[in-house]
Amino acid sequence: MARGDLATAFHEAGHVAAAWSRGLKIHSATIDPTPEFRGHTLHANPLRGIRFNLSLARVRDRAESAIVVYLAGPEAQQRHKPRSWRAHHGAADFKQAVDLASRFNGSDEAVRAYLDWLTIVTRDEHEGFQCRVLSAGDARRAPGSGWHDV
Repeated sequence: MARGDLATAFHEAGHVAAAWSRGLKIHSATIDPTPEFRGHTLHANPLRGIRFNLSLARVRDRAESAIVVYLAGPEAQQRHKPRSWRAHHGAADFKQAVDLASRFNGSDEAVRAYLDWLTIVTRDEHEGFQCRVLSAGDARRAPGSGWHDV
């Protein structure tokens, strides 16, 4: 595995885990680099079919899901190996998160506070997801669990 591929894999896995936890269909995920990106995840758009003139609570809920999915890649990569992180790694993710957050907040200060809060939500969910994965791994090794190591 080439240097950086593991960090990219964690980054993309963060997007996948966040999208999956929100019930979004995962279409694909890859760490095969393109001229623009080292990896890419394609999932169902949580904003599909949403008209921004509908109930603000419903639209905001869907937008928050999208923002958390955007933030989850950088968060997972940083948690995996903090020294692997460079600001440009998540630039596209952060731009999408900021653009979407700006639609619901009037000032730059409100956008920053909203994104700070959603970053905390993302970290908490990542931690919870990581605990579930570890618990499943422990259950697999438990005697009589029916799981078999290959």
